[in-house]
Amino acid sequence: MKKTIKNIKIIDISITGKSVSKYNNKVIFSNLGVPGDLCDIEIKRKRKNYSEGNIIKYHKLSKKRNKPKCEHFGICGGCKYQHIKYTEQLNYKKQQVIETFKKIGEIELPKYLRIKNCHPNFEYKNKAEFTFSNNKWLTKKEINSNKIFKTKNAIGFHIPKRFDKIIHIKQCHLYTKEFNEIRNEIFSFCNKKYNFFDIKNQTGFLRNLTIRQTLYGEIMVIVHFYEENKKHINAILSNMKSKFPYINSLMYVINNKKNDTIHDLEINLFSGKNYIIEKINNIKYHIGPKTFFQTNNNQLNVFFKSILDFGEFKTNEIVYDIYTGIGAIAHYISKKVKQVIGNDLVLESIQKAKETSEINNIKNCSFFTLDSSEILSEKFIKNHGIPDTIIIDPPREGIKQELMNNIMKLKIRKIIYISCNPSTQARDMKILKTKYKLSKFKILDMFPHTNHIETMILMKII
Repeated sequence: MKKTIKNIKIIDISITGKSVSKYNNKVIFSNLGVPGDLCDIEIKRKRKNYSEGNIIKYHKLSKKRNKPKCEHFGICGGCKYQHIKYTEQLNYKKQQVIETFKKIGEIELPKYLRIKNCHPNFEYKNKAEFTFSNNKWLTKKEINSNKIFKTKNAIGFHIPKRFDKIIHIKQCHLYTKEFNEIRNEIFSFCNKKYNFFDIKNQTGFLRNLTIRQTLYGEIMVIVHFYEENKKHINAILSNMKSKFPYINSLMYVINNKKNDTIHDLEINLFSGKNYIIEKINNIKYHIGPKTFFQTNNNQLNVFFKSILDFGEFKTNEIVYDIYTGIGAIAHYISKKVKQVIGNDLVLESIQKAKETSEINNIKNCSFFTLDSSEILSEKFIKNHGIPDTIIIDPPREGIKQELMNNIMKLKIRKIIYISCNPSTQARDMKILKTKYKLSKFKILDMFPHTNHIETMILMKII
């Protein structure tokens, strides 16, 4: 029989988005609690140092609690904080960053540290990855309805920890109405005509749907098919083109691999252009189907202006933009410095970066298809010069060891380190602080209603 802890108070939120309580000096993690809630928790799993459980009854609700906007909240798993007032979300995220840097990086951050909020904090995401499935996740409400489902087709997001189950999304409030209209239309058109993907058995026709939208207003749609059937593909995409003439780039890809990644596959253009245009500070950026760009449209200007503020750039500086993507940061700062050099492993990103330089008549940016470990190598530095400043915006895994070794060898005056993972950033800072001092620190909420956060650091050589 499972143990139930009664009348226990939620006291905190963890960095993973779990609610935290304590019983007999042991931490209990649960879902959907808000600090200040008084509740009963049923323990489902015991570990050595903590337990996991489910809240089964609320006796008192926290004043910090908020009514979730989304009908899928609590099932989807994409948003973990919609039930918490936005101002409180910011407070918890800030505290989590401070605690992470103290625990992992052994760095004391100022208590008065501010976090830059996102306004508006809905309809901010500019890229969506939806999955087609013939194995829809049934909610408790649907199960209890005793309704017989003739089809279990769905298009939406993976249920947390269930790779084979997809929750059908009617409306996601993190995206604009165009995302929802396009997704719902393709579902309506295809639901009874074509086979949706079976993730377990790796069979079916419709696999994934990618939608991108720029602040500038352009939209790209990529439909991922598991099989190549030109008649069906033409019918689906022709309907999309007819229903949504505002789509600027309509593309498709055939993916019969075991994973969903398309970086190694050919993307086919059906109509429009093979890119969309973003525009920031009068710079036009070409965004392709495989390229990375900051995901929060509502924070883009704040993000780029913060880099200028942190950089304290001089007109005679050489700047290396490591993990440059399409060169968004590189081009943005180009007027402030002598030269910017960027690198990325994704060939399409570097091609788009070069296109951006050309269409904006920017002459002092150079881009190279290189691994991060090569950009600060002795050979590359000899040919291109030692940078005065490096800008690093790595994946969640943080700085690779080889790149870190090269950074520590060189006497680079300034480092701007941007991260969406405070844990790995704090780990890297523990190494860097032996030669660099922390000069500026900023937290930006690039991911409202989720447990993710963006941090920006300026370090100067000691």
